[in-house]
Amino acid sequence: MKSLFLLVSASLIALVSRTGSVCLQDDAAPRAAARAVAAHIVGPGDCEDCHEAEVAALEASWHWKGFSSILGNEQGREIAKAMGIAKPKKDWRCLRCHATPGLKKETLTALGGVSCESCHGPAEAWMDLHDDYGDGEKEEESAQHAAERIAATVKAGMRRPDRVHELASACFDCHVVDDRKLVEEGEHPTGEGFELLSWSQGEVRHNYMKTDGEKNLAASPQRRRVLFLVGQLVALERLAPLVGSGTAVGAHAKSLKTRRDAAMAAVTKAHGLLGEASRLKALVSALHGPEGEQSDGKRVASLAKKAAEYYGRSEDANLAPLDIMLPKDVKGQPAR
Repeated sequence: MKSLFLLVSASLIALVSRTGSVCLQDDAAPRAAARAVAAHIVGPGDCEDCHEAEVAALEASWHWKGFSSILGNEQGREIAKAMGIAKPKKDWRCLRCHATPGLKKETLTALGGVSCESCHGPAEAWMDLHDDYGDGEKEEESAQHAAERIAATVKAGMRRPDRVHELASACFDCHVVDDRKLVEEGEHPTGEGFELLSWSQGEVRHNYMKTDGEKNLAASPQRRRVLFLVGQLVALERLAPLVGSGTAVGAHAKSLKTRRDAAMAAVTKAHGLLGEASRLKALVSALHGPEGEQSDGKRVASLAKKAAEYYGRSEDANLAPLDIMLPKDVKGQPAR
């Protein structure tokens, strides 16, 4: 059952990443895949048993509250009307990014706003593994058991905080709106303005683990650098295949190209600052090489993904030169 769930989840994520059609087009296959994933979501209540402070911080954020206010306000109703969606708070196309979708009596519904599993993955397959500390309490768990437990949760589909590329990819699943009809006919925002470091360290920050729920710690200097760089790389990974080298026509295409170009400039500057230690040389060469090479969005995406995976797991990389590029402001006020 777990392997089937992971296969369905991977298929849905692939559909989203390639086309964005899961967000809009009410096709049978992605709709069924969305329901299958929703069936394996447990909801934030189960997470709250051990992560009370984290859930409280999330429920105070726009991520959580946006479900009711966005889908129920005038703008949300107008977008739904333009897209032929009668009940946005029940429609899987809206729920996958504006809520935590689940099944109640076989009916797709919102279990709450954007919450734990929106970022960390549907938890049914890994919740019990995540809670298994062996024969004793968490404080008594051996290093070997902890390593085996963590590996098992990752294999079962959990996106852990130390796997930055995977977490960032989940953000960009929704913060890149790659459906032209939704933007140009529905007048839905494009996702432009999203930046991983400043948004993750604002009101959605819920870093209580090291203080046992007492204090919401800010990211370390190295973590901030990693979040910034990986965010730019994942932006390229997602946007390069969508934009290519074609001329941008229409509000949607122009928005995607603007974001792609900004990520290109940031990665190029980062490469220059990192110097000989940079792992971005091949990517930057592809970005600024011959026109035919630059237009190969798939190759750019592959190189960006490879670099993001490396920097997302490399705690020892010397990224201090990037400090001059890091945004100073954050999106909203973090919980205490």
